[in-house]
Amino acid sequence: MLLGPYLLPLIVTLLLLVPRKYAPAAFLGGAIFLPVGAGVMLASLNLTPVRLLIATGILRCILRRETPALFPLAADRLFALFALVALGTSFFHDDVAGTTVYHGALSIDILGTYFLFRIWISNRQDVLLFLQWILILAAPLALFMVTEFVTGKNLFNFVGGIPVESVLRGDRVRARGPFRHAILAGTYGGVALPLAIALWQSNRRIAWIGAVSGFLIVLASTSGGPVMTLGSVLVALWLWRYRARLRVILWSAVASLLLLHLIMNAPVWYLIARVEIGGGGYYRAKLIDSAIKYLNEWWLAGTDVTRHWMPSGVKWSQDAADITNGYLSFGVLGGLPLMLTFIGIITISFRHLARAYKCL
Repeated sequence: MLLGPYLLPLIVTLLLLVPRKYAPAAFLGGAIFLPVGAGVMLASLNLTPVRLLIATGILRCILRRETPALFPLAADRLFALFALVALGTSFFHDDVAGTTVYHGALSIDILGTYFLFRIWISNRQDVLLFLQWILILAAPLALFMVTEFVTGKNLFNFVGGIPVESVLRGDRVRARGPFRHAILAGTYGGVALPLAIALWQSNRRIAWIGAVSGFLIVLASTSGGPVMTLGSVLVALWLWRYRARLRVILWSAVASLLLLHLIMNAPVWYLIARVEIGGGGYYRAKLIDSAIKYLNEWWLAGTDVTRHWMPSGVKWSQDAADITNGYLSFGVLGGLPLMLTFIGIITISFRHLARAYKCL
């Protein structure tokens, strides 16, 4: 018996009824523990759990008259621009109708989630509470993933949309829990552990729970990406003491990379192959090489064919390579316009964080 048809209405009901300060936790819990395959197919529309949660969140905001408490931000305009660019570039692909539907669904996922959280999280207390829930929800996720790592069986098969047999790397299980890939699952743990350090002074019990859970999630995923995520964030936390010199540090890093690019035999992005844990570093570096080599194919509005970029492809399409780079994946979908808009969102978000910190 599948539990998804029972869990989905329960979480949707919680999202409608809980107080505003707990709405982000209800949304996050549903997004984590309801696999993509646990959604509903309505004619040709794939209503994933996240899309149903977004629709429920919008309904909640209308019924309760919840509106953003903050003034408009530049990030708001960039998120809206992202959706417009995604839809606009759809018309340059071979299957215009299918691509428009896919890009539209992607835009709904991103825009809907962003603006709902803009409404629900409006002050420092809301932020701290949400960070605590990220750590609390890491505990059951860690329990399920460790169980999967030990047994080789994914218990989220009972929810729906997830195979019962775990993916193996050699003879080691790559636990993924309710996520579509072990890297995504492990990244949640890689982010949770540094958050636990950040919340250590305010709530040590929850910080301990988050730290242990995050570490176990990373280990159970058996993936190099989450380990690199964890290491990168820990380095960033260590650099916090030098935040007054951040501009100097950043420009020094850029200058160092340019110098290495000039003196190395291979391009500087091949450092990924030397640093990354897990064996996928060379593939990722080669992917960047191919993206630059075939820039003329995708720069304007993306491309439908990337199989010739790499020696190997993916099982689900004879035309696609495995695009394991988030920036390039947006480039393949919508060309440089979509990729640069995505980079702009990240950049402006960090600027907003810096300004908010100065106001504390």
